Amino acid sequence: MALPVTIISSPGIAGNQPPFKSSGGAYYAIVDGGGGGAGIDAYKATDPSDSFSVQDAANNPAVTPLILEVKQRGDLLHLAYTVTAVFTNFYAVFDMSDDTWGAIDEEIENPTDNPILGWISLDARSDGDVVAVYNGDHDRVMGGDKQRVDVNVRSGSPPTWSGPTSLDIGADFHYGNPNIVKRNATDDMHILWQQTANTDDPPTAWLRAEGRTIRPDDSLSTSVQSLVNVTIDELVGVPNIAHVNGVAAGLQPAANQATNNFISAEEDASDDVNTVTSSSAGQTADPAVDGEFGINTIVGDGDTAFHAMWSGGGTAGVDRDIYYATSTDGEIWTGEVEELDGVTCNFISANIYVRGADTVMAYVYDDGGVVKYNEKVLIAGAAPFLPFYPKRPNVLLRM
Repeated sequence: MALPVTIISSPGIAGNQPPFKSSGGAYYAIVDGGGGGAGIDAYKATDPSDSFSVQDAANNPAVTPLILEVKQRGDLLHLAYTVTAVFTNFYAVFDMSDDTWGAIDEEIENPTDNPILGWISLDARSDGDVVAVYNGDHDRVMGGDKQRVDVNVRSGSPPTWSGPTSLDIGADFHYGNPNIVKRNATDDMHILWQQTANTDDPPTAWLRAEGRTIRPDDSLSTSVQSLVNVTIDELVGVPNIAHVNGVAAGLQPAANQATNNFISAEEDASDDVNTVTSSSAGQTADPAVDGEFGINTIVGDGDTAFHAMWSGGGTAGVDRDIYYATSTDGEIWTGEVEELDGVTCNFISANIYVRGADTVMAYVYDDGGVVKYNEKVLIAGAAPFLPFYPKRPNVLLRM
């Protein structure tokens, strides 16, 4: 069969759920099983240009997720998800080596006060520890409910969650849309989120980006704030961040959806975030949004370049076609092309791996309510350096 291939005839959901390749050479996608409590499903293909089939459906997380992020370490797929309505944050793991679910619906935290448009993101260290960032409990300041962002670490044997630690500095401000990514070379993790000094409740736009690093010993670097005000209308416009050559970054639609903003954190010699910036990505195709949610994805090819895809085209992204661009530094973007025309892209998430002889940017996307798999060939017949994710023992990740 030719690409694209349908995975499931059901809409995608917000977050970051790219396709993955196992050590055995199979291909996987983690998707919402259709809502209404159908759960989160793992789909597998031996040849993704042919067909996908669901795995271990009897033991899947039987929830209706609102937000879902999936990260790979070895053959383990780590999931963080927020359940619709109650905003409880959960964790699960899927093992691609034997196609089984583990640690199903393990509670990370159930905030006492539900956040406004909550968000969750996670990544895993090389030793199996998992770090999640999310919107936590409100703080009540001067009669208002202020949105907050927290970090929570899963470690130990058996593994347990440490409990929330605040990432922001509090005060009469709002914070939201936190995302996390592990550095390619170490277990330091960079975290980026948004802030506004506008004290109105609830928040309606972000004015600054902020970031810090959680180190391998769980200590936090100093919080750093962008120096330039950049107004961003979408409260959860950054679906994920990537790491390339000392920079952690993501994309978010700029005000009025005229272009994308590039939100980035540069690290110092100690691998800590020391500079945060928010600037125009200089892309010409207007990005689309889904309410407050951005429809884009960013991925790094080791330590060489960022690769981005987004839904857009037409005024304020009304066409919802899929566009692509690349950048070595996040400031100068090149190679912008319309990757896929005549679609209605409501969600997209990408990964980079080698399939056959080609290095591909493989992506899962929602085309008018149907989740599909497709690929863009980045290098025909050649394999660049890619991050190595060593396979870890499964014992610490099973419940």
